[in-house]
Amino acid sequence: DIMVKLSCELLRRGRSGRQAMLTLLESDHPYVRLWAAFLALEFEPSRGEGVLEEIVRNSTRMLRVIARTTLEAWRGGELKTISQWGCKDPKSLDVNRSSHLNSR
Repeated sequence: DIMVKLSCELLRRGRSGRQAMLTLLESDHPYVRLWAAFLALEFEPSRGEGVLEEIVRNSTRMLRVIARTTLEAWRGGELKTISQWGCKDPKSLDVNRSSHLNSR
């Protein structure tokens, strides 16, 4: 999938790639915000959760269901981040390994 490949490439680019992802949290397009929030859970979990919570409160039913399910899986320690399932060489990614480990 092109979104997965692009997301992995942004993670490989380090700080600038992560910053690019974080700017997408402010997108006018709710599906872009949803994807960016999922990605942010890996390196800025509080920001990712905040956007997902906002989507649960203010978006269409389908987006609310996806955001709620994502939050529940994340908070339950069951959500795999993009580097865990989508990127071919997760060791090459520049993410803070401790930040995406959910301690709840």
